[in-house]
Amino acid sequence: ERSRGLGDVYKRQEQSTESESFQVDAVPEINTLMQNYYNAYAAGDLATLQTYATPVSENEQSLITMMSQYAESYQNIKCYTKSGLEADSYLVCVTLDLKFAGVDTTAPGMEFFYVKKNEQGALYIDNLYSSFNRHYKEQPTDNNVENLISSFETQEDVIALQAEVQANYEKAIASDENLSNMVTVTIADAYNAWATAIAQAQAQQQPATEEPATEETPAEPEAPVEPETPAEPEVTTETVYT
Repeated sequence: ERSRGLGDVYKRQEQSTESESFQVDAVPEINTLMQNYYNAYAAGDLATLQTYATPVSENEQSLITMMSQYAESYQNIKCYTKSGLEADSYLVCVTLDLKFAGVDTTAPGMEFFYVKKNEQGALYIDNLYSSFNRHYKEQPTDNNVENLISSFETQEDVIALQAEVQANYEKAIASDENLSNMVTVTIADAYNAWATAIAQAQAQQQPATEEPATEETPAEPEAPVEPETPAEPEVTTETVYT
């Protein structure tokens, strides 16, 4: 009954969200929360960051540490909000400009957050719905919230905002070779190295498995269709399995 109740709430909220317009910088506490979060992110201050966003897995922490080596600051933060599933919760799109160390031109970007209140009544980032966890699925999430977010991401105003940010990003990349090199080479290489290290660590943590069973050879493999000519085709003794 509780699951069905949440499903009904989700359906009503999905319909409400579709008709709801973005509120831009309408909740000062959310702007402050995001500014504090990104200040900690740029500094690689994981302890402080986790007072604003929780939970943050070890792998995401290592990614933040890697990115903080290149990120100098996050500027011009704007928060676009719609109502979340629960009371006092929010679907939040954040647009920003990322200033890399040693690069003059900033890189426009956009990120999604799910924000709600904790037991003390303070707003925080529910990091179960971070882009990281939604991609890697390290920690379980609520299907109703996931469905609401998925619906939110397909709405016209969200798509239009994404397109605007993408156009500004491409313009910035084209205008500054240093920014282009930072994003397409330095950051890309660093991310690939991080991903490889994580994959190797996970492989080492996997328990030993039994030797795979030997594939059985069919007792009577199906004979190939003989060509019409020549009348006496050459016989082959090799059997090939695909």
